[in-house]
Amino acid sequence: MLKHRNGQVCDTDLYYDWPAGGNLHIDRRPEEKPFFDNERQNGSTYYYTPGGSCKVIEMGVGLLPPDWLKGATYGGNETVRTASDEIRCHVWTKGHAMDNSTGPFITYYENMETRTPARWRFFDGMYFDILHWEPGKKACSKH
Repeated sequence: MLKHRNGQVCDTDLYYDWPAGGNLHIDRRPEEKPFFDNERQNGSTYYYTPGGSCKVIEMGVGLLPPDWLKGATYGGNETVRTASDEIRCHVWTKGHAMDNSTGPFITYYENMETRTPARWRFFDGMYFDILHWEPGKKACSKH
């Protein structure tokens, strides 16, 4: 994925494993160590870099369940323009913005042709463009 936040762009890998209770984001920027955002089912999130410190935040919400769009509001369809493509998408919104922001917590764009994620946009302006989607791919394998 490409993560867009505050004018900065980085490559991000996402590994979501509902049965194991984990969601791992690995952010990579040129000339920096990877940054790990490890979200757990129990509501804890661990932020760390290799050889660096670890910060634990109790988010209290756990992981999004596989049926997380249940109860979302369908907003029709729209074309998403990414750095490399234009994608026709179904659009859903869900939740309420946090802090003093208004609008939905998340807007989800689903590729109409492949039925896979195309973009996630959050209330704070951060968004992810999905470059490649591989259901079932493992972050690491046991030997």
